Formats: sequence, structure tokens, C-alpha cells
Amino acid sequence: MNIEIFAPARILSAGTDGGSAKPELEWWKRNISLLRESGMDVQIYTLDTDAIAYAAHAGVADLLLAEGGGVLPATFIDGKLTAKRRYLSAAELEREAAVRGVRFTSGEKVTDSM
Repeated sequence: MNIEIFAPARILSAGTDGGSAKPELEWWKRNISLLRESGMDVQIYTLDTDAIAYAAHAGVADLLLAEGGGVLPATFIDGKLTAKRRYLSAAELEREAAVRGVRFTSGEKVTDSM
């Protein structure tokens, strides 16, 4: 299971712009080892440091051309757009993993607003 998260610029650098990273992305960052141990290949890209990845990924490039930067964050699982303008919740990730036969239980609630 290949997960690619394309985040807006500076979202991964909490505090560098006077703000902080979104709680949803903090959950992904805290649990990336657990996700990988469960058999998932997880990549998190941020626009200001990984611009080449955005241009090289046809789905992201097309999405940005069609809808602009406001479409970020965008999540692709196995090459398919799974979420845009938000991050997947832990529950959504568990469902996506189950569909693909990957056992994963987050055991953690991110936020109710996701």
C-alpha cells in the first residue's frame, strides 16, 4: 500500500511561519513508523521543499492545474486520489488498509473535525 501525502508549503515546519502544523498532519508524522511496519509505504511531500515531486506526479500536477493550490493537502493511495483539501483520518486510513488486505489499527483518534 503506497500512500503519498502532498501538503501545502511550510505545513511540516511547525512554528517557522509563526503558526503550527495541523493536528491531522502531526498524527501522520507521529505514526509514520507504525504505518511502515504495517506494510505501508508512506511519503509526505511539502510544496516548498519537494516541488519536483509535485511536478513529477501526474495526478498532483493535473489536480493543481485544474483546481489550484487550495486543493492541498491531497492524499493518493496506490496512485488514486483518496482525499483533497484535507488529510485522511485514522478511521479512513484503517478502512483503506482493510480494503487492500493490510492490517492496521491506529488506536488513536485524530480529531472529530476531520
